[in-house]
Amino acid sequence: MERRKFLTTTFLGIAGLTLMPLSCTVLKPNDLESTLKDDSKRYNGWVRYALKQSHKENVILINKSKYTLDVLFDKKIINQYSIELGFGSLDDKLMEGDGCTPEGIYSAALKIPAQQSKYYKAILIDYPTTENWQNFNKRKADGVISPHAQIGGLIEIHGTGSGEKGNDKGENWTSGCIALSNKDMDTLYDQVLLGTPIVVVRYTSVKYK
Repeated sequence: MERRKFLTTTFLGIAGLTLMPLSCTVLKPNDLESTLKDDSKRYNGWVRYALKQSHKENVILINKSKYTLDVLFDKKIINQYSIELGFGSLDDKLMEGDGCTPEGIYSAALKIPAQQSKYYKAILIDYPTTENWQNFNKRKADGVISPHAQIGGLIEIHGTGSGEKGNDKGENWTSGCIALSNKDMDTLYDQVLLGTPIVVVRYTSVKYK
């Protein structure tokens, strides 16, 4: 069992969010503090990249613990949408079928119009990246996941969501994608170009507005 399952439950419990209990390996206090610090540093670094990149183009920033998708330009939120996520926990995606939404720095690989998408309109994310493959292969080597596991793919931002946050009136139901209402998807679709940066974090302490 990867340590992040314990960390996600701990952090989100502090944040006041309710999650189903997860079986986990209990970390020693020093290990927990060190890992939370490492995770925070990584997520905050990704957010700072998004803010810097937004000086010259729209950037999509997804905060999983807040269930928000922000469109940033010039370090400001120009649009914010409520989202629903994968049916698994808020952990990073480990493998195909775990129901988790992947975290990292991605970009828009393809825009799929309503006539060609199962879920209204869609924006395909370029998951898995080289970094995703490296982490996936390491987890296999470490015995964290089965040697027969697949990494998965076809992660999209798409429509037919409720328009509510997945931890509120909405319900997390996708296989790892990010779902918006069709109305919100109409607006977002026009704000995204091929190559638009898409940054997905579990949480962040970086302030932006």
